[in-house]
Amino acid sequence: MSERLPRASTPFSSMTSALLVGVGTFLFIAIFALLAWSPDLASKNRAGQHPYSESALGYAGLVRLLEADGQSVSVSRLSSTLNFNDGLLILTLPSFGLNRAIEFDLENVAQPALYVLPKWTGFADREKPSWQKDTELLMRSTVEYSARLFDPEAKVWRMRNPGEIETPFGTHAPTFEHKMQVLESDRLVPIVETPGGTLLAMIPDTSIYILSDPDLLNTFGVSRRENAGFTLSMLDWLKYYSDDSITFDATIHGF
Repeated sequence: MSERLPRASTPFSSMTSALLVGVGTFLFIAIFALLAWSPDLASKNRAGQHPYSESALGYAGLVRLLEADGQSVSVSRLSSTLNFNDGLLILTLPSFGLNRAIEFDLENVAQPALYVLPKWTGFADREKPSWQKDTELLMRSTVEYSARLFDPEAKVWRMRNPGEIETPFGTHAPTFEHKMQVLESDRLVPIVETPGGTLLAMIPDTSIYILSDPDLLNTFGVSRRENAGFTLSMLDWLKYYSDDSITFDATIHGF
C-alpha cells in the first residue's frame, strides 16, 4: 500500500501574491521618484548667502520685501535663466566662490544683471539649520578674488559709513554693518561713488552691474528702513522698464 504525500500548499492566495507584487513595484517606482525630486522636497531654507535663506546673510528677506512692494519676483534653479531672462537678473556671489556653479561666462548673462559681492561668512546652527550661528567678515583678499572676475586688478576696501550718498536714483543714507565695502577699479564704470570708493559699478558697454556691499540687500540689511529704500530705488533704476520682473539665480549656490 503506497502512502500519498501531502500536497504542498502556499501561504498566499494568487490575489494576495499579485497585490504584494503590485505594492513592491509601486514602492520601487516611488523610491526613484523621491530620488529625482528630493531637491524640491528638501528644505531649501538653510543658512547661507542665497535667495532661499531667511538667515541674516540670506536674501529671502529681500524677496519678501519685493513681493510686499507688489513686484513680480522669483527664484530660479534653471541654468537657462542665466542666458535668457525677462527683466532684472540678480546673482548673489557666495563666499566660497563659484566652485558649485555650472560653467558660464560672467559677461554673457542675460541683461540687465546685478552681481552682489560677498562680505561675510558663517556657520549654520546644527539644531536650526535655517539660522546663522555665527558670522565673521571675509578677508578682503577673498572678496577681491570675486571682484577680479570683473576686473583683474580690482581692489576692495572697507570704509566707515559715509552718511548721505548721492546716486542716480536719489539721495540716500544707508548704513552698513561693521564698515562699508567698496571697489577700486580702473576698468569698471562707477555708478554710485563714495569718498572711499565705488559702491555700484558697471562693466563698460553692458547693462551688467556689480554691487560691492551685500548689506544693502541681505536680510539683515533690508530690515533697516534706509537700506530698504536704497535697494528698492536701485533695483527700479536697474530695470529697463518699471514693471519688469526680478529673478534671483540660485544655480551658483548649487541649487
